[in-house]
Amino acid sequence: MCDHPKYNPQNSHDYDVSVLKLDRSLNLNAAVQLISLQAKSAEVKTGALARVTGWGALSSGGSSPNILQAVDVPKVDDVDCAAAYPFENISDRMNCYGYSKGGKDSCQGDSGGPLVVGGKLAGIVSWGYGCASQGFPGVYCKVANHEVFEHIHQCSADFQ
Repeated sequence: MCDHPKYNPQNSHDYDVSVLKLDRSLNLNAAVQLISLQAKSAEVKTGALARVTGWGALSSGGSSPNILQAVDVPKVDDVDCAAAYPFENISDRMNCYGYSKGGKDSCQGDSGGPLVVGGKLAGIVSWGYGCASQGFPGVYCKVANHEVFEHIHQCSADFQ
């Protein structure tokens, strides 16, 4: 495993990215596919829909499903994202996605999972207050951030 060297879980949620090397190759098929990263420094427009998939809880503190779940959530403006979490440091390596009224979100157990925009991996499920709570969008590690993007590529090269 290749954690970002600046990640410190006791200090913040910043740099929440790790690359895992599998001990064997995947068999690619209709259910198992590769995905490209969003371009370095690319920005997703506010309001653009992203798809989040995962096996996490269906509600805050709830049970996990037996089948993979998916939800579409819009990108939240960066200023609104920071305002939703005034006691947290929303860094350049984070983006928020969700609805102001709540109702749809990733949840506990989805962390590390994909957030996909336009067929590209744009984010990684990171954290939030509760799940689908009004006024608290989900927070995702921003793959296009140059430090995150370079870390993913460097770890991948090191595994070759």
